Amino acid sequence: MRNAPDFVLTSYQKMDANLTFEFRRAIKESGGFLYVVKKRVFFKAAREAGLQLDDHVAPGHLGIVHLAEDMVKTAKTVYKYRQDYSNMLAILGGRVGGKDYSSQEIEQISKLPNQDGMRSQLLGMLMSPMSQTVGVMGALLSGIVHCVDGKMRKKELL
Repeated sequence: MRNAPDFVLTSYQKMDANLTFEFRRAIKESGGFLYVVKKRVFFKAAREAGLQLDDHVAPGHLGIVHLAEDMVKTAKTVYKYRQDYSNMLAILGGRVGGKDYSSQEIEQISKLPNQDGMRSQLLGMLMSPMSQTVGVMGALLSGIVHCVDGKMRKKELL
């Protein structure tokens, strides 16, 4: 629990070895790690870490998905598998940034854009006012040029 402060707690059952391997590989590719633990050991460690869980909340095997590099990307991967294999995989909750979250809140986190998406949104938000200001200034300058051009054409016609 100390080595994985940000994690998603899953419960799975009826997953064959190939599907479990595929799930583990997808988690690893997204920057996380999947640990399979015994329920007794996990619930004892969770109590010592201050995590309040009901011992009977988890049918099947427990899997802890460590959200290492890109938390959102790994959470998206977990929820993609949950949608594809809802009868085999359940999300019980998780801990992110030292705060406990329910499965619905973890799902909301998984719907956030990843780091690159957030960076591009922030950059777009910062650049938008600047580009609009430059556009207004350009329109003002071109407006003056058009006025002068119109005046000159009007004098030529007279």
